Amino acid sequence: MHGRRPKAMPKLEVFPAPAPLTSEERALMAFVKHDREQAEQTFAELRRRNDEPIDIQPIQIRLLQDHGAR
Repeated sequence: MHGRRPKAMPKLEVFPAPAPLTSEERALMAFVKHDREQAEQTFAELRRRNDEPIDIQPIQIRLLQDHGAR
């Protein structure tokens, strides 16, 4: 009985196993497949805009009106 080895567990060829594509990823793949030139232009624009500084507008909070309740 000591000579028996436990049966080896099955191994994946790729670890971790790839997850199925999300609906967003499938939509992106369809966009690129449908209009590759437009996709390239869109991504080039996104890369260009990614290098620009972020402009955050100041927040303006109005005071609540006091109706004499205290």
